Amino acid sequence: MFCPLRYLCYTPVSSVARALTSQPYVTIDPGFTSVIRFRTTTILSTATTHLVGHGSRQNSDTGISKDTNNTLNEIAKVGESDFSRRFSPDVFLKRKDSGGHVIFASDDAVNPLLSEIRFASDARVYNYPYCWLRDHCRCSYCVDSNLRSRIAIENLDPSIDPVLDETNTHGSNVSIQWRDGHFSRYPARWLWAHRFGSKVSQDVFDPGHSVRWNAKDISKTLKRFDFNSLLEEDSLLFDWLLELNIRGLAVIEGAPEDHQQVHRLGERVGFLRRGQYGLSVDENVLYETHRDGSLSLETDQPYSLSPPGVHLLHCISRNAEENYADGSFLLSDGFFAADSLREEDPQCLEILSKMEWEHFIVANDENGEYHQRARHPAIRFDSQGHVLQIVFSDRLRGPRLNVPAEFVSSAYENLKKFVDIVCKEENVFEYILQPGEILTRDNRRILHGHSAIESTEFESQLEGAYLDWDEIYSKLRVLFKKLNVE
Repeated sequence: MFCPLRYLCYTPVSSVARALTSQPYVTIDPGFTSVIRFRTTTILSTATTHLVGHGSRQNSDTGISKDTNNTLNEIAKVGESDFSRRFSPDVFLKRKDSGGHVIFASDDAVNPLLSEIRFASDARVYNYPYCWLRDHCRCSYCVDSNLRSRIAIENLDPSIDPVLDETNTHGSNVSIQWRDGHFSRYPARWLWAHRFGSKVSQDVFDPGHSVRWNAKDISKTLKRFDFNSLLEEDSLLFDWLLELNIRGLAVIEGAPEDHQQVHRLGERVGFLRRGQYGLSVDENVLYETHRDGSLSLETDQPYSLSPPGVHLLHCISRNAEENYADGSFLLSDGFFAADSLREEDPQCLEILSKMEWEHFIVANDENGEYHQRARHPAIRFDSQGHVLQIVFSDRLRGPRLNVPAEFVSSAYENLKKFVDIVCKEENVFEYILQPGEILTRDNRRILHGHSAIESTEFESQLEGAYLDWDEIYSKLRVLFKKLNVE
């Protein structure tokens, strides 16, 4: 049987052109890296061989598909010896870049709706559903370069399959000709990144990559960043945002001791989240209201259907000469507490992830009249079982419980187990925020409060604001690509 892959790997271009006159089921992948058999119309000229796949887009002047024309132009530039070298199997099998090359691709012997693919960097075979491959075709017709849109699912046939039972591949791409006449090409790296049956995170910033901590741990690993450098250097901005995702806590120092600095920081990332208090808020009112230390550990705005992502708290001034530790911030890692509970009492953790607690706020002040109310489980997981979010506040917790009365005592017992771990002395990190510092905290994860204020002379100026994780993750992904982070 004629093998187009082997033939093209070692044959000069002139010979390939002659062979194509008698092989109506062969085409050259436009990316120069893979071969697949499918019906074609062969158009010969003295200089080059033009191939037009059935149903492919054609140039209105020449009748040649645009992709094929580009391929032929590239062939003419390469030359016979280089063409043969680029296609040699020995070349790509020696490369060590993970997931960079495909060894083979074929139909699943049991399920005809699946394609089997094995990569040079992995001995396992991965299945790719054909309907998924068609849905995620990478061509410019299916994926808009700006909007990243794709084929409408109402036009997708879930039982779609290729023209032939076998898909031949070579190098860094897999090519498929569909029965509807469409041609698709998938980079091996893209297939590797989106492989099925792998527990590898789909995003380098997923919660599964975070590092838990207690007070002793974070006292040694707390990272500090320079304010002006963050505004100017993308690499440091990336490091700070990544640290927020990893440990959920970082300190920025060297900020001007004036208002609006959290605005500058927020604009560097994207934009601040607006709340009932505006883009930023003078937090001295809350600070002074709980001078006795009654502001217990909590997450912010649990009364919101979507609580804010990251809290930015700027210390503009602080006078605590009489008692230096007055009003120091208390911080505890809720993810660490959840993991501890998973080991000690997994049933308790499961209950906390399913039962919703109500939080609310009702006020009428200079900002207007508002009444916000929401229900959340104290601990929320993602689909992979990673802790995704902690939502808890004693002072804002409401009386309504959507459980039968006989279960209420048990509900409180389970919640108290979690809070007790959060508030353990060895888990609570105490930090004294100094003027010019901005405490940045993951509000999905880090519960915060403050110690009692004993001095009557104590004064401080604090300005707070919030960033949402949508903006942070967006900036991280942009910088990840821009900085070529490994």
